[in-house]
Amino acid sequence: MHPVDQYEAFDAHAKQGKDIADIAAQFGTTETIVRKRLALARVSPVLLQQFRAEDMSFAQLSAFTVSDDHERQVAVWNSLTSWNRDQDPRGTVASFSAISTTVTAYIEAAIDGIVGPVSSSMAIPRPASEV
Repeated sequence: MHPVDQYEAFDAHAKQGKDIADIAAQFGTTETIVRKRLALARVSPVLLQQFRAEDMSFAQLSAFTVSDDHERQVAVWNSLTSWNRDQDPRGTVASFSAISTTVTAYIEAAIDGIVGPVSSSMAIPRPASEV
């Protein structure tokens, strides 16, 4: 089952008053997975669709759960250049992990308003004063 489908199924049960342990038992999964999927409620539907379309990784999607400001989430995602957010399945696990971690950290910082948009010439954030 796709993670977004899991979220929707788990959310329907949570809204019926079932607790996390009961939901996990019913679906044969762990409470941790249920919590992670329910956290997706904070993410913009636009980004959930991007994830469904495989335009972002689950790690990148999960980074957006730090805020429930959907407009800001979409703005941050759109401010990332495509080369800075693309997933390269041919890359090594280590390099993918490093890229994913960097994008995730930037997303969290951008949502918090700590950094400005990514510079078009470098994969580093510009100070907000230069925006």
